[in-house]
Amino acid sequence: MHIENRTQRRLETELSAGVVIISRMLDFLVMKPQFQCVTQDVSMRGMKLLADRPFREGAAVRLHIVLPENEKNKALKLRGRVCWANQSSEGKFFAGIRLDPRPQRAVAVWAETIRQRVRAHFRNLVLADASPETQNAQGLRT
Repeated sequence: MHIENRTQRRLETELSAGVVIISRMLDFLVMKPQFQCVTQDVSMRGMKLLADRPFREGAAVRLHIVLPENEKNKALKLRGRVCWANQSSEGKFFAGIRLDPRPQRAVAVWAETIRQRVRAHFRNLVLADASPETQNAQGLRT
């Protein structure tokens, strides 16, 4: 039986993410991502990753996520833990990552980015479903 533990709504979006698997002994030595992966969906508190390498459930990870909204193209550095991991029939690997609340500034930037993406997503849904007259009346049309 599968028990659904999600408490946050997910937004399907693809972001590039570099991953560092944290080892207590080597944490201070590894500064650059060890491998690349892509988000499948994201929420305020976590994300689903797709990779060519397996993840170990329970592993601590450091994520370097490139946000297209960041004009400096600087990666946002977050920490998290692998909550679940599995492999698809096509040989790809998936992992559910729960984000750590620290560093607070990076988590705040992440949360604001997700809020903005969710707003834009739902605004686009409303625009797609509304008639031009309704869009004008509600100030949705630009």
